[in-house]
Amino acid sequence: MSSNINADEKKVFLEEADEHLEALEKNLILLEKSKDDKGTLNNLFRAAHTLKGSSATYGCRKMSRLTHQLESVFDCLRNDRLCLDNEAFNILLSTVDVLKIIRTELEHDRDSGIDIEEGAAYLEMLMKENKRGESVSKTASAPAAFFFTADERNFIQEEKIKGRSAFNAKISLYPKTEMPSVRLVIIMEELRRAGTVMKTSPVIEELNTGLDYFQLALFMTTDESKDAIAGLVSGFHEIEKLEISEFSGDIPAQEARAADESGSGSSLDWKTKRITKKNASDTLEQFKAKKNIRVDVERMEALMNITSELVIEKNKLIQLANLISTKYENDHEVRKLIELKEQIDKKISGLQDEIMKARMVPLETVFSKFPRMIRDLAQNSGKEIAFHVSGSGVELDKTVIEEITDPLIHLLRNAVDHGIKSKGNIVLNARHSEGSVYIEVSDDGQGLNLEKIKKTALEKGIVGAQAVAAFSSDEIINLIFLPGFSTADKVSETSGRGVGMDIVKTNIEKIHGTVIVETSPGKGTKFIMKIPLTLAIIKALLVNVCGRKFAMPLHSVFEIMKVHQKEIQHVKHRATVLSRNAVLPLLQLREALNMESGGGNKRDTESFTVVVVTYLDRKVGFVIDDIMGESEIVVYSLGKYIGNVKGLSGATIDADGRVALILDVPSLVRSVVDQ
Repeated sequence: MSSNINADEKKVFLEEADEHLEALEKNLILLEKSKDDKGTLNNLFRAAHTLKGSSATYGCRKMSRLTHQLESVFDCLRNDRLCLDNEAFNILLSTVDVLKIIRTELEHDRDSGIDIEEGAAYLEMLMKENKRGESVSKTASAPAAFFFTADERNFIQEEKIKGRSAFNAKISLYPKTEMPSVRLVIIMEELRRAGTVMKTSPVIEELNTGLDYFQLALFMTTDESKDAIAGLVSGFHEIEKLEISEFSGDIPAQEARAADESGSGSSLDWKTKRITKKNASDTLEQFKAKKNIRVDVERMEALMNITSELVIEKNKLIQLANLISTKYENDHEVRKLIELKEQIDKKISGLQDEIMKARMVPLETVFSKFPRMIRDLAQNSGKEIAFHVSGSGVELDKTVIEEITDPLIHLLRNAVDHGIKSKGNIVLNARHSEGSVYIEVSDDGQGLNLEKIKKTALEKGIVGAQAVAAFSSDEIINLIFLPGFSTADKVSETSGRGVGMDIVKTNIEKIHGTVIVETSPGKGTKFIMKIPLTLAIIKALLVNVCGRKFAMPLHSVFEIMKVHQKEIQHVKHRATVLSRNAVLPLLQLREALNMESGGGNKRDTESFTVVVVTYLDRKVGFVIDDIMGESEIVVYSLGKYIGNVKGLSGATIDADGRVALILDVPSLVRSVVDQ
């Protein structure tokens, strides 16, 4: 990259490069499935063309060189001059991988040592060996005469006075010439060594677009003779015909006026013939302005924090206004205050909604990476897999998106390695439901082998024989989420180390989500991830424990019940109660959180309140003192100074300005289940 590019310009270029590289990879995958889709071909050509231009502008010669070659391939495809097989698509996708490496070089200002000339040679070989049929470009013809401005005519006359000659030349290449436009540029550069090339048709910018031109008309002044000029280019074996005529210098007045009015040295007739309706619509589509701006994630976080503080202050204002209204009910000024409070409430709520929407990112940003991954995995494993994606338009908070990427990768890799035996389908689907997002990864393979899972668990000493014999199907399935658990017979590049499913469970729990597994022998397996839309603001149940307020994510709450002391039974030193014909273990939150008894403690009464929560189909009853209501809360991290605290996942600020801690339901449930 050129040294005069500043950091901001570099950042913009890298962001644009990411978009174009993603478009190249995505559309290549689509093209492999539907090789005659003109829309996909146009998208590929535009992405390569734009990336070539921007990389050249920013001084990245390697990227510009390689994208130019790609552009040539796509143009041949658009004009039905190539027919690609699977190996050709491998080369094209590998080229995109090389471009990604070059992009990383630019970001970190380091040279990886990658040789792009080898990649360029592969692309040239690809075009040579996959020719579908020879066809001369519609833009091959070029006029052999030019119009000149008054200044240009004066220059020609001065050249003649100095004893130099002026020639019109027309060069025609053989129809089978490889990369004809490049050859014409090389021939023109050779002629420039012998004199001044004043005009060409097509102009040099057109020759560099990647389109194929087989003819070049040029006008030059030189000290050499006509025969010397012919001899200079005679060594180029691609030239089928060469026409050279000396320029007389007589220019009709009307032609001169037309040239002056046009202000152009190239032929307008030639340009007009080349721009068809289709080309024009493609060009317009390419230059449509996007109404998007890029905002740094840290800046969005700062805006969210300010908005959250406004929400807290708004709640204080509402509480204070309500108190004043009760005390001075008929006061005119107080009524105005109430009206102002309602307007502020409305505006801040609107601001909060818009900031939340701005943080939302479509799942396409993650899903778009997987078709290439599945393709490569299937090819490496020798399996025939059809990959189907739906729901990529569903939006999630940026922080949630970051946490689900690794789990999705591991689920998809497992579907390829364990699910599909030799041929089958993998489906990735996302949908909204009940205020959450459900992301499903399913396959129509052989399904989970529960007997093999039990056998592996026994061999690894994870569970005892007596315990596993009493396990339900769901409990056996949940064993696959344990660290180090794997039923693979050997470790492969795809799976077998027993860390993948553990990462799935850990990451989804981190964002207060759950994973459900459905499997049927011989029919396939489906992993369902239920995750919240955002981590910034959640609905919560507010509870009192020993006089302190705690928030419990509402999506984890199953029901609230009253339990009498006489209903409690102890099983293996654990307090339990019979609920819905099942044994429900109880957890005293004051003990789990190491709290001393305080105001509001009701543990000595005949009955107490239990909040039944669910996690991975396990239910546990949290014993509390009081229910304090339901509210939308702003989630704050406990910070690096406090770090991870057992049983707590964050904090919030209530309308009174006091801090309320958020309970980590998954870890509390696990503390009961593991005992």
